[in-house]
Amino acid sequence: MSARLPLCLGLILSLGAAQALAQTPARTDGVMACRTRKLVGYGLVVGLRDTGDHLKDTPFTLKSLQAMLARSENTGFDVSAYDSKVAAAMVTARMRTCLSADGSYDAKLDRAVDLELSAMGDAKSLQGGALLMTPLLGADGRAYAIGQGVLAACPDPRAEPASACVPDGGVVARQGRAGRL
Repeated sequence: MSARLPLCLGLILSLGAAQALAQTPARTDGVMACRTRKLVGYGLVVGLRDTGDHLKDTPFTLKSLQAMLARSENTGFDVSAYDSKVAAAMVTARMRTCLSADGSYDAKLDRAVDLELSAMGDAKSLQGGALLMTPLLGADGRAYAIGQGVLAACPDPRAEPASACVPDGGVVARQGRAGRL
């Protein structure tokens, strides 16, 4: 009788495993695996109500603002007028990519991604500002998305005032390639 117990348990377990495998749906979309690609960028937040960076104390914000104005051929401005109305921020995003059967990563072009921002300088708050167009780079240094939009409070109640979110503020602009995640 004791010799039959392991045999019966083994039979029951193997039948249960076979039934579980039979109920597992087969993937028919050609996707083999999915991952999350982390993206990062450096951007300027404008439109702040005296809560931004003090330009004399944050030279990187001042230089970024001057470079942005020069690119748009607006060189006659006194940038000191922007003191505390602009802030430099690190922008992060997560882009979901799936490995297809052909070995390529599909990131679904034009798909929206959420952005998270953190002030780099001495800004007190980013709330109420707008992120200017910012390229978001992968670990390989290539731009995979573009971020831009009006900032909102992050859903996490523990978030610092000098951080903010832009729901659906990034757009995937480049698909990944196999081996480049």
